Amino acid sequence: MPFQQIAEVHGIKATNKTILAAFARHGYHYHIPDCKPFLSHEHRLKRYAFAVANWDRTKEYWRRGFYYDETTVQSTLRRRLKILRKRGERRRLDYIQFKFQSGRTSIYYAAIIGYNFKSKLVILLIEGEGKGFTQEKYEKQILRGLLGDICNERNGRHIGDFCAGEDYFIVEDGSKVHGKKDTRRNHGLYNKARVECFIYSIDWPPYSPDLNPIENVWRILK
Repeated sequence: MPFQQIAEVHGIKATNKTILAAFARHGYHYHIPDCKPFLSHEHRLKRYAFAVANWDRTKEYWRRGFYYDETTVQSTLRRRLKILRKRGERRRLDYIQFKFQSGRTSIYYAAIIGYNFKSKLVILLIEGEGKGFTQEKYEKQILRGLLGDICNERNGRHIGDFCAGEDYFIVEDGSKVHGKKDTRRNHGLYNKARVECFIYSIDWPPYSPDLNPIENVWRILK
């Protein structure tokens, strides 16, 4: 309810401006609220378990990780043009700004970084079955593409200063697109692709502070 209406319920006649000034004298001011996801009891337990299991990891351990993520960049914002025309010419074809899309194009990128290592920047293809970037496209372009190519380098070879072999891990977030949870719908096909391509992903707790350093790269890129 507006402050003025609340005041009238209590028999006080005052404008909003007067009431806000009274609040200000007591240190109350308008602010934009902070936002954070709601955490269920299960989410809290998973975050706590992850913290307990990893609190004493050394920086050498985290240097063994390959940090994967994708991001979206929106471009081609549709702006209203101004044209010079006479009255009655509004419907002339050469005076119409045709709209073929929602006003912007979303470009999906993916990349991996590690200690002294960075992959190529991949533009993900979203055409085909399903809207946007789906689990099927993730398997084809990432699990059997970008990630699979890097993990298959593990046979005693080196990537930058990173020693290959099974002594590494992949960090993927918990996005449903990544298909890390076997369901009746995906039939475990995406975890099967991880096994076949030697992709050893660690469990990442839900709704957690994002510790993936590639987020900083996206911020710079955008």
